[in-house]
Amino acid sequence: WECLDATIYEEDGKLYTVFCHEFLQTHDGEMCLAELNEDLISLKTEPVVLFTASQVPWVISHEKTDPNFTNKDFVTDGPFIHKLESGKLLMLWSSDCKDGYAMGMAISDNGIKGPWRHLEEPLFSKDGGHGMYFEFKGKKYVSLHHPNFPFLSERAHFFEVNEEEDRLSIK
Repeated sequence: WECLDATIYEEDGKLYTVFCHEFLQTHDGEMCLAELNEDLISLKTEPVVLFTASQVPWVISHEKTDPNFTNKDFVTDGPFIHKLESGKLLMLWSSDCKDGYAMGMAISDNGIKGPWRHLEEPLFSKDGGHGMYFEFKGKKYVSLHHPNFPFLSERAHFFEVNEEEDRLSIK
């Protein structure tokens, strides 16, 4: 498998990895889940697909945003899991949208195994993504890289966010 962007999440004393099965191999990027062994090197379970990029309302094919691609491939990038105050799980992850690279949100009401439902609009859609959530000095933030084009122009950006029952919103 060609994979990238693994993150770790612990639930009920079990360690899981959420990672992307690369669109260059699958043509429809997959967000996958597997339980990890305690060594954090090997998988305890076979990976399962949580969702594919083309299943998400705001995602468009990569060839529409990157002139170097001619295939109608769909990208999954950069998962990050955060437990909201409501107890729901939020997954930040990235793909392409009509305005460029974007960071969307998926919600699970039932833990890491899902099912995951996708919010209709990305959290950030202005050519940036691959982010994470963190708290600093009592405030909540997301970090992401922006812009993606022109090539090698990415820089870290930090946005203060509000946390709602099943989403984040940029202040």
